[in-house]
Amino acid sequence: MLNLHIMNLVFIFLRVNQKQLKYIILHQLKGIFHLGSVDMMTQAQFVEELVGNLTNKDVMFQ
Repeated sequence: MLNLHIMNLVFIFLRVNQKQLKYIILHQLKGIFHLGSVDMMTQAQFVEELVGNLTNKDVMFQ
């Protein structure tokens, strides 16, 4: 079940960044890419949102 949630998040990411990904694929680029966005968040915010979407349990972060 967890894999299904992760795949759903990947599809959402792909839909948002399809232009950047198309450029990377068409030009056969390799490496690590940092794709910017107007709705940036901190790593802690990202992890909290990710975990919140993957489970309905209360998770405490330290």
